[in-house]
Amino acid sequence: MDNVPNTLTHYGYPLPSARGLITDANKRGITHDLTTLRKWIRLNSRIFKTDRIDLRISSLSTNSWIELSDFAQREELNLSLRVSNALSPSILAHIHNSHLHDLCLEFYDGNYTTLKEWLDLSVNHDINVRMIVPATKYLPQQIDTLLENSHGIKAVTLSATDTFCPSSPLKNALESAAVIKGMNELTRQLSNKGIDACLYGIPFCQVEADNLDRAFDRAQYYLDHSGYKEDSYVFAERMYSYTTYRLNVALDNLVSRDIHVHSSLDNALFPWIEGHRRSYYRIWAYHKLTRHLPFLKPRPRPVPDQETAHSQALEAYRLKQQKKDGPVCSACKYRLICDKFSSQFRRRFPGLKPLAFPGESVPALRTAHDPSKRYYDNLDLQRLTIPERQKQLAEETQKTLLRTPPDREIVSDSYEIENRYTHHMPGAVRWHSFNKGELFSTVLTRVEAPFILSFSVGGGAATHAGFAFGRHIKLYIPLIDVSHRLTLSVDKDGYFVLLRDDEIVKAATFSMVDYVPSRLKGILEPRLTLLNIDGMIVTQTISLWESSIPLLAASKKAKYSIIIVNTRYARRLQATLLALAHQKGIEKDLFEVILAYVPGIDPTDDLLDSLHFSYPDLRIVPFPVPKDLAHSKGLMINEAVKIASGDWIMLTDADIVMPPDLFEQLEAIEDTPYLIAPEGRKMLPPDVTAKILLNELKPWECFDEILEGPGDLRKEEALAIPIGFFQCFPKWLLETIPYHELTHFEASDWYFGKNVVLKYGPEYRMKGVYLLHLDHGGSQWYGTQRQR
Repeated sequence: MDNVPNTLTHYGYPLPSARGLITDANKRGITHDLTTLRKWIRLNSRIFKTDRIDLRISSLSTNSWIELSDFAQREELNLSLRVSNALSPSILAHIHNSHLHDLCLEFYDGNYTTLKEWLDLSVNHDINVRMIVPATKYLPQQIDTLLENSHGIKAVTLSATDTFCPSSPLKNALESAAVIKGMNELTRQLSNKGIDACLYGIPFCQVEADNLDRAFDRAQYYLDHSGYKEDSYVFAERMYSYTTYRLNVALDNLVSRDIHVHSSLDNALFPWIEGHRRSYYRIWAYHKLTRHLPFLKPRPRPVPDQETAHSQALEAYRLKQQKKDGPVCSACKYRLICDKFSSQFRRRFPGLKPLAFPGESVPALRTAHDPSKRYYDNLDLQRLTIPERQKQLAEETQKTLLRTPPDREIVSDSYEIENRYTHHMPGAVRWHSFNKGELFSTVLTRVEAPFILSFSVGGGAATHAGFAFGRHIKLYIPLIDVSHRLTLSVDKDGYFVLLRDDEIVKAATFSMVDYVPSRLKGILEPRLTLLNIDGMIVTQTISLWESSIPLLAASKKAKYSIIIVNTRYARRLQATLLALAHQKGIEKDLFEVILAYVPGIDPTDDLLDSLHFSYPDLRIVPFPVPKDLAHSKGLMINEAVKIASGDWIMLTDADIVMPPDLFEQLEAIEDTPYLIAPEGRKMLPPDVTAKILLNELKPWECFDEILEGPGDLRKEEALAIPIGFFQCFPKWLLETIPYHELTHFEASDWYFGKNVVLKYGPEYRMKGVYLLHLDHGGSQWYGTQRQR
């Protein structure tokens, strides 16, 4: 088998899919234009978080392929060709040098001649081939031919159904049984030839015993690298029936979410775009209009918060599932992880009857195939490879877990399940849930790197469990067995590793948002989190190993917490922080700086190291966030305030230089206003900015001279509403009026200032106080690619 991972140097399995899917035409063969396809590629890159895409073509020209391939490269995506073998393979001769990642062939019509042509050309051009073979009446007769023409094939998926492969239902039970038998035989024979073969969408009772380790249900298929990423595939399935116009509306809706203050309209509109029936909306509208009418109001019922009530709810849930699954499937040990006899499967395979495998139910997805028998392309192998630093940290962590008792244990009685009934047991907490959502514990403790956090989970079923730090960081680990010991280890520099039992695993990734940062630094408030619990699951006592160094969080409380959001402004940030380090006439603990930033996109970490050595009294609390949140200023502020020790919050930008007596003036204010702002700011020209950045001008020594020099002096701008370059207010205000969480820097600060003024009255202006605003080539509300 090619590209076999080594268990000593690669992450644990399964490796989730990172592959997306788009089609160049809809079900009726009407092609989409290049602009639409470019949008679709970008959706997969930025929203669905794929690193490669299958482009399914029906009539795409060579020139169009090359244009889309070049665009995908700019989006840091790899483009693969998915095509029916019935089409002529002539396009392959023209595009094999144009960044073609690999080839995916659909084989469903029994046309062996073109199949051989595709495979011969692929071998000649050294192109790896994956195949999708849906269940058709031809399949039993195709086995020998497929085995003879398997040269160049690396992986084969035999699928019960496939939306994109036209086929008709089988005729009767005899034909259905023959096709199922053929799929099992072909899977076995391909695997014996060293080809990565798997069965998808077939109930486990129809899978022969020696093929069970090669069978996937729908959930497993999305969690395996050979399949597609769920959101991307489901979107492609739904859009396959629609016109280019409808597809464009859906693409615009998804890509533009969270860029303005009315995103809830997009969220409500999208289900309609996907084609739900009108009757659903009529019923929903009727419900919304009538739910408050007195004669339709239900009588008040007490909320169940006792163990008995939840046990009854759990039993009701089980009975409902048994009724839905039927007496046979509900008695099978695979009932929790099998797709069962769905209506779609029954239509496709008429006459087949379900069978029950007796035994204890399997409560979690089974471990994926033996990795030594799998095919991994170069991208997947790269995702599997463990960085050297993580390997060393994992080895040290395993030694600590074995040889050193924890510094303290967080007992089950010390935390609750947030916004949910908490069933405390001796040494454990039982989590109850009947939906696919995520649940969080309350904050377990406050820690700073380095530390190790470890807990056991089991006694039930869930797809993922792990650790959360606020809403912006969630480190989920896939659960693949009855029980696991999950561990998070963070070194002194914030680099971390996750362990599932004794193996290193990579944190799960999700569409729409990136929850995984490159480092964990600053003051951290860990929580436990579980996803997609099936009824119930149990977490046991949490063990904590932590540094003997006193926590920054435990040091003297500051009065002012200055929150600065910085993305690619490290040079200007240096001037901002130096001005704060040179504040005069105040105690050193009067303020702290909470710095929200994305590690790795600019030299901020190096700057913080230098400031630590040069200005040890300047208290800076790092607040790193994942790269996808680089432009989400509102979310960073709303989350960063949770670790602030000050009773007053000061918001400023990473390009603002404050006067050296700012805090003296703040402390001199006798009133207790709700919002404090300066009189204005001085927009500095590029030449003065350059001198400050090169330390030829030191603002704390000549602030007044700079203020009187060249530049644009702005006073009470933005309709006299205090905006984000300086807003100072009591900490509790952000709980009452949070920042708008948009995916850019525009307007959130103005709306916040306006809402505070409307609710609590006019702001307090510090007369004669102006701040310096460093030049950076115009407004950068939507982010910058340059280091500034």
